[in-house]
Amino acid sequence: MSMSGITVQDDIVKTFEDMKMNKTYRFLKLTVDGKSVIVQSKEPRANKADDQKSNDEDPSAAEYSTDCEATLEDNKCGWLIYDMQMSAKSEERHLIFVTWCPDTANVKDKMITSSTSEYLKKKFNGIKLFVQATDRSELDVHSIRADLQKKYNKQNF
Repeated sequence: MSMSGITVQDDIVKTFEDMKMNKTYRFLKLTVDGKSVIVQSKEPRANKADDQKSNDEDPSAAEYSTDCEATLEDNKCGWLIYDMQMSAKSEERHLIFVTWCPDTANVKDKMITSSTSEYLKKKFNGIKLFVQATDRSELDVHSIRADLQKKYNKQNF
C-alpha cells in the first residue's frame, strides 16, 4: 500500500509485465478508483502492416500524440505507461511512465496521484523514463525522445 493509502492490484503488475515482455500493448492508462489503482484502458499493439499504411513520416510519433490527446483527461489525474518507438527508422522501443497531474485537476486528486506515483514506480521494473506532466506541452514526443537520448547517451533515436 502506498503512503496515500491507495493499493495496486497484482493483476496490474501482470498486465504491465505482459506489455513489457510480449509487447502486447501500446499503452496502459491507470487511474485511481476508490482506494485502488486500476487499468482504465489499454490499447493493443497494431500489427506492422497497419504501421506501414500510415502516410506520416514518423507514424509512431503521430500515434503517441493521438493516444495522449484521446486518453489523458484535462481535469483528471492518472498515469500512462507507453511503449514508445524511438524513431521511424528504428525498431528500438522504450517504456515511459507519465504521471499526469493537470493544473486544472482538483488538489486532492493531485496529492493522491503524486504520492502514489512513487509507489507505482517501484512496482514497474523496466521503465526507461519517468515524465511528470501538468499540461500537454510537456508530453511532446520529440522532447521525450531527446530526454531518452541524453539519458542513454545515444545518437540516433
